[in-house]
Amino acid sequence: MEVSESLIFDKKRGDISVESSRIVSDIIIGLSDGLTVPFSLAAGLSSFYNTQIVLTAGMAELISGAVSMGLGGYLATKSEVDHFEHMRKTQMDLLTHAPENRLQQILNQLQSYGIVNEVCKPLIFNLRQNPVDFVNFVMRFDLCLQKPSLRTAWFSAITIGMSYFIGGLIPLAPYFVFYNNTLMGFKVSIIVVAAVLFIFGYLKSVYLIGSIKRSIYSAFQTLLVGIIAAGSAFGIVRLLGVR
Repeated sequence: MEVSESLIFDKKRGDISVESSRIVSDIIIGLSDGLTVPFSLAAGLSSFYNTQIVLTAGMAELISGAVSMGLGGYLATKSEVDHFEHMRKTQMDLLTHAPENRLQQILNQLQSYGIVNEVCKPLIFNLRQNPVDFVNFVMRFDLCLQKPSLRTAWFSAITIGMSYFIGGLIPLAPYFVFYNNTLMGFKVSIIVVAAVLFIFGYLKSVYLIGSIKRSIYSAFQTLLVGIIAAGSAFGIVRLLGVR
């Protein structure tokens, strides 16, 4: 009984860990694009020296980008669900039509980790008594696949979309504050976004990598990407002769 409860707890803890990782990943995707794309657009449009144009185009891009990113996140997760179901059906067919071959593959896989036959064979024997449990075992521990739910797909869409929108508001905020001075709004936007990109790049790497030294390097890398994107947009508009 204690073993069963422990296994259930470990499974739930693993599911929670996967969900948490997905949420963080979605936030990173949304914020990364949200900080960079609207900032680059606003930087380019600042060459018009017309705050109304910058804000109108920036907000339009921000809303459409958030919706697009959200739908993209939903479709990506939905594709994972479809892929999982396809692989599950394939494994069930293999177990039905060529059980010995598939069982031998799993046995070889377990032995590759140094697990002796005396342990492997009883495990395989018990699993094959219930095809559903066996397929679940294969999907999780051999193919390393877990089925995302459609609820997860919608949550992913909302997380990415909202993260993009929030991230995109940061470079546009100075233009609201300095509405009558587009150049000042542009300068303040650069300072604010540079600071946010650096902090974001650092915190992202601390979470993903855990190394402070590498996180500082990643922070400068993230900042450099934002500078290149914004500088390119501003420079291209200037080269096209827009004043």
